[in-house]
Amino acid sequence: GKAVYAYPDILRGINRCLEDADYPDFMTIPNNAEEYLFESIEACCREHEYTCTGEPTSTPSARPSASPTSEPTGVPKTAATSMALGDALLPETASRDEGA
Repeated sequence: GKAVYAYPDILRGINRCLEDADYPDFMTIPNNAEEYLFESIEACCREHEYTCTGEPTSTPSARPSASPTSEPTGVPKTAATSMALGDALLPETASRDEGA
């Protein structure tokens, strides 16, 4: 059988790399092999500038944890942005109140 290589999935028009022995025969032609056949999916993705990700490192839990954290975990970015915008409006409001 054919050797296993990583190669771009160009026949389906998908920007990803596959790794098996099912690559098209034209990819094995010497001038094409350097462009299409790689030792790893990472090398294939790097060469073709695809965003490839590996397998997940752990299985997600089936449901959320039983209880929330006991302390706040920090200010969400959206709240911080809202606070900053609100603070920017305060001096204008204060000057209006002072003139009344």
